Amino acid sequence: MRTNYHSNSRRSRQRRRLAGLLVGVALGLGACASQPPAEVEEVGAGVTPGPDLRSLIRRWNDPLVQAVEPFQIFDNLYYVGIEWVAAYVLQTPAGLVLIDSLYGKWVERMLDNMRRLGLDPADIRYVIVTHGHFDHAGGAAEISRRFGATVVMTESDWALARQPAAIPDFAFDVPTAGQIARDGDIIELGGTLIELFETPGHTEGVLTLRYPVYDGRREYRAMTLGGVGLNFAGVARTQSYLDSYDRLLNTLSVPVSASLPNHAAMGEVFQRAERLRTRSASDPHPFVDGEGFRNALRGFIAAAEDKLEAEKNGTAADPLEALTSAISN
Repeated sequence: MRTNYHSNSRRSRQRRRLAGLLVGVALGLGACASQPPAEVEEVGAGVTPGPDLRSLIRRWNDPLVQAVEPFQIFDNLYYVGIEWVAAYVLQTPAGLVLIDSLYGKWVERMLDNMRRLGLDPADIRYVIVTHGHFDHAGGAAEISRRFGATVVMTESDWALARQPAAIPDFAFDVPTAGQIARDGDIIELGGTLIELFETPGHTEGVLTLRYPVYDGRREYRAMTLGGVGLNFAGVARTQSYLDSYDRLLNTLSVPVSASLPNHAAMGEVFQRAERLRTRSASDPHPFVDGEGFRNALRGFIAAAEDKLEAEKNGTAADPLEALTSAISN
């Protein structure tokens, strides 16, 4: 099986072209069988996958595309995800916190990645799920069942995860019980404090995390954005996204030095990992880039402002059509 830290040139071009769409547009197809209010419409209710979407699903399940080497990012943080979906392990003296849980066959791959890094999945105490789409929540029930970990998600995204999948490929088991996260909650494990913030938009209950990471004696604050994709319709929902990201930029990002998003493409995770691999003792840590993170937030806000204007004018593109066009081209 071919594994790598980052895509080759062709895959990198594809990732840049599709990143704004893949990070969420098709993800709304996974949990939208029941009809939400017209003002807050998830993409894809009742969708039958066409050839382009079917091709994308095959890509999401292709080991030659998705298998990447796990790697350590900070002294207490590890990447154990796949090419298009991130999963991180935060190590504490009292056990492990898994941030997102992948889906399907990738759950076992993720657990093997942990073992390869010297981490025991039996030490997972919490699975914090950024939102209720299949690619982030799909493995949570299995991990909870096998290792007794507590699954954490916002109330609205627990409900989203429990909705029947519009497409069978995106169906997954949901834990029978877990912890409801609320804005401002703090999860403490082994003296490590993980701050939880509701940042609705991508879904109604997106969860964004802020937590400490270490590089030798240096301590930084990292943030995992819980949902960047504009996979929804409606003025009110778009405004909620803008309000969330305005808060992130102007209030919550001030102490943040490292961006570890739940899709690697949105934070140049693999490119930074390559620089980390060749880092010399005198080089700065490539993931420590607070101003770069804030610039990325400004970019997400600008895209959402364009979307809001289009929503108000009635000219907003259908997200599924835009996705299909990007895949085709």
